[in-house]
Amino acid sequence: IAMKPVMKMFYPYLNKEIDDLFDYVEITRHEFFEWLEQFRMRPNIDLTDEFISEKANEVCKSRNMAINPIDIDYEDVKNLYRKIRENIS
Repeated sequence: IAMKPVMKMFYPYLNKEIDDLFDYVEITRHEFFEWLEQFRMRPNIDLTDEFISEKANEVCKSRNMAINPIDIDYEDVKNLYRKIRENIS
């Protein structure tokens, strides 16, 4: 569900690594995103603004943020959740 918006966010910073990965598996990003669509994965929760704010706060406090390869902040995380919500509407 989150892979496409996360990958799009990371791509400007890690384009060589991402392109290398897709070259290795012999598929383009576009083909990969099309392939993902067949699964029509949807969250079993309602992505309300309140939920998004709470989860973005949790994400920003997680230890994963310390090892994130790019700098993202609370608003970036909220925007990711919003993009996920838009993609499932």
